[in-house]
Amino acid sequence: MAFLDRVIPALTIIVTTILVALPWGMAAENRFFLPLLPLIVIHYWTLRRPELVAEWWVFLAGLSVDILTNGPIGYWALIYLLGFAAAQLSTQLSGDGLLAKWGLSGVTLMGLTAIAWAVSSLYHFEFADWWPYASAAVAAALIYPVFGVVLRGLSLSRPQSRNALLKRGL
Repeated sequence: MAFLDRVIPALTIIVTTILVALPWGMAAENRFFLPLLPLIVIHYWTLRRPELVAEWWVFLAGLSVDILTNGPIGYWALIYLLGFAAAQLSTQLSGDGLLAKWGLSGVTLMGLTAIAWAVSSLYHFEFADWWPYASAAVAAALIYPVFGVVLRGLSLSRPQSRNALLKRGL
């Protein structure tokens, strides 16, 4: 069981990365939230089980999305690594409450989507349309709790609570 528990984060990152590349038959302006789905999984596992998410898995997931969607190489890899770093930094900030983690993920997704818009604008040497980015960030923030429920059900063991204020009594 311990082996399976250690493999589940990597497997869920791989599966969502593959799902992003599938042809879903959606309009182009509605598909932009799909590359944010692996970012949700990366953020979820990094907040809950940071020792099980390796940087190179995050980089390979982003590089795979770039290759499978015929995007600029390194674009999503950069965004995913920034999301991973933001989640690593916020592990101390996130409380044990689900609402706190959802709010933190929403702020992170909004910030990373703004960075994705800025990088895209720099790449094309013109301001990209901000509306698809904004709607994708809102959709991803709303989808996060659904992913949280599913991913929590996949976890076989519960991590120990990281309470910085826990002190031994006399």
